[in-house]
Amino acid sequence: MGLAGEHTTKNVLPSRKVVDWYNGSLDDIMKPDEFDLKQIESLAIVGNGNVSTDIARMMLKKPEEFKDSDTPSTVMQALASTRLHCV
Repeated sequence: MGLAGEHTTKNVLPSRKVVDWYNGSLDDIMKPDEFDLKQIESLAIVGNGNVSTDIARMMLKKPEEFKDSDTPSTVMQALASTRLHCV
């Protein structure tokens, strides 16, 4: 996008990595320390449309809302332990 620090600031990720993570992609393109939800209190999503809306929806779901989903258990656990909140 051409923003200052977009390639050097920690936790700035392309949407594909985030979506692949919560969909349980077998590509495994996310490094283990690259997106640690236990360390994140705030999340900014730059973009508009279906992908950014889906990322926001997943990040703000309550743990019980994953009960009947096919979301990987590791993702559900990570999202349940996050301190992210909707403001």
